[in-house]
Amino acid sequence: MSNTKLNIALVGNPNCGKTSLFNVLTGLNQKVGNFPGVTVDQKVGSTNLPNGITASIIDLPGTYSLSPQSPDEKVVQDILLNPAHKNFPDAVVIVLDATNLKRNLFLATQILELGFKTIVAINVIDLAEKEGIHINTNRLQEFLKCPVVHINAKDGVGINELKTALSQEIPVATFTANTLTPEYTAYFNGIAQRFLDSASQKFSFKILSNLSTINWLENKADIEQEMAGKLLEISQLRITEITNRYKLVADVFNQSVSLQRKENTNMFSSKADKIFTHKVWGVAIFLLVFFLIFQSVFTLAAYPMDWIDGGIGQLNEWLKTQLPNNMFSSFIIDGLIAGLGGILVFIPQIMILFGLINILEETGYMARVSFIN
Repeated sequence: MSNTKLNIALVGNPNCGKTSLFNVLTGLNQKVGNFPGVTVDQKVGSTNLPNGITASIIDLPGTYSLSPQSPDEKVVQDILLNPAHKNFPDAVVIVLDATNLKRNLFLATQILELGFKTIVAINVIDLAEKEGIHINTNRLQEFLKCPVVHINAKDGVGINELKTALSQEIPVATFTANTLTPEYTAYFNGIAQRFLDSASQKFSFKILSNLSTINWLENKADIEQEMAGKLLEISQLRITEITNRYKLVADVFNQSVSLQRKENTNMFSSKADKIFTHKVWGVAIFLLVFFLIFQSVFTLAAYPMDWIDGGIGQLNEWLKTQLPNNMFSSFIIDGLIAGLGGILVFIPQIMILFGLINILEETGYMARVSFIN
């Protein structure tokens, strides 16, 4: 590669292990900021590849598709479909959760069609094997037409292999889902050639079919006027395209994955799924869980908060007896110590809140909540 620095985007569904991979790749070489225009955190870091190249890694928000339904998903759409974006990647790593491969493949096929230099990283394949899910990596690689590596982001397994793959000449993804009719393929290509620059033309369907959520096109009004007569057809086409893609994903999954679950395997998990995603009990448990979190944050945390507040107060009283009564002493006691105490007193609440949220994520409850009927 001729680049002295490679910009790599990590893309995947929520809870696929993408952020864990980012953390192990970048270590302490990372920073957190906000994407312009939205209050969505962006994580950017760097890692050194075996060939001496420094790769800049951006952890994109988790998303289920390139048709955004939330500010997080819109960030992903804006970066991947806009070649002029400052975070537009040179290469993409698609992170797939091996235990939820079928669901993850929908987004993966969308990303692959964008034609980036792409590597697919299958995470926690060891857990999938324990559940009786056997992935034929060679066959999956043939379908997706890009390199596929196995990783376990939390344990650091496969990270060196991924870095090695990134340091080599990453092939441009050539996967095509063929979910559009020739008529509409020609239609979108024609619109793209007239209104989009050459760099954006390969994203024509994703841009034009999601035009209402695109805000960076200068000639958006002209395109909307040109397509005004076909908005209903395009809306129906999107539904057909999604349906066809799900069929394709199911076909890829069925030919690449074999399920050999033993009797009673995952019985507890299945029962938990039925309870936590139930339209009545699931909602009741959700309200109970977050009531308990609220109580923990504001009741349980009250004890250490009182201890910290009391300790700061005693320290202030002691300093008043030890320091002379002047402006400098007032700055130390009433300014520095009091200000520091005002921050420290909230640490127990923050620790309890983030600790409980981490427990919910690690046990899989947060993922289940999103599927409540």
